[in-house]
Amino acid sequence: MKRNQPVVPVPVWLFPFRWVLAVIRLFLFLFLVSLYYFPMRLVHLFIPLSSKTCANVRRRCLHVCVRMMGFLYRVEDERPQPLPGDKGYLYICNHRSWSDPLIALGLLDAVPVSKAEVKKLPIIGAGMSFTGIVYLERMNKESHKAVREEIANALENGTSVLIFPEGTTFTTAETGDFKVGSFEQALRAGAGIIPMVIEYKDRSANYWDVRSMWQQFVAQCGKLYNIAYVWIGKPINGEGQSALEIKNEVHHLINRKVQEIHAPWDGR
Repeated sequence: MKRNQPVVPVPVWLFPFRWVLAVIRLFLFLFLVSLYYFPMRLVHLFIPLSSKTCANVRRRCLHVCVRMMGFLYRVEDERPQPLPGDKGYLYICNHRSWSDPLIALGLLDAVPVSKAEVKKLPIIGAGMSFTGIVYLERMNKESHKAVREEIANALENGTSVLIFPEGTTFTTAETGDFKVGSFEQALRAGAGIIPMVIEYKDRSANYWDVRSMWQQFVAQCGKLYNIAYVWIGKPINGEGQSALEIKNEVHHLINRKVQEIHAPWDGR
């Protein structure tokens, strides 16, 4: 499957207001993250904060931030409450843009797996590192092995993990192929797997294809608002199945949900 299909280009350079709005939102985003991060870091010097507390602060922060940046979304959550068992859950989500993990982490109590470049981002990288993240160096085989171990250990210890198994963003109607490694670790840990979908009504602005990160930020945050839909499915325990079978089942569920979400938007 090709990584991308052509999408309608967004001529953001023709609309100076978009650049102005995007810059304002970027500064507000960094300001809000700082308001949460620096006091938390200061408190931690005197009263060590648990990883769960840090993750809760991050969730509240990002929930506010994504709304401020203009993302308006409906959430369809099929998970039983409370989630059963003493293991963590592996959240498997499709990937469209940089905004996906921010939206997801504003809703979930989970540790994300992210590319190592995130740690270099000012303020954001420090905040993510402090509140819990697993970094992956995509071109390093040893890093892939270490990440798989971290996923299994986290799940066994009751910490949920968020992963985007396509490995990059896709603009095709269906998701790209999923890597099977994280499914193997979930089986090893005896953890449940929860499929998740984040989709956007405006594909041209929100699907990330050949734009630079800044161009993509302007395309999305230069709009007054973006309509999105978040689906969180029921847990799958994978009992009696192989990692490949579970991967294929989750891939099918996510693709089916993507089509369902877009049907009313596309007038189908």
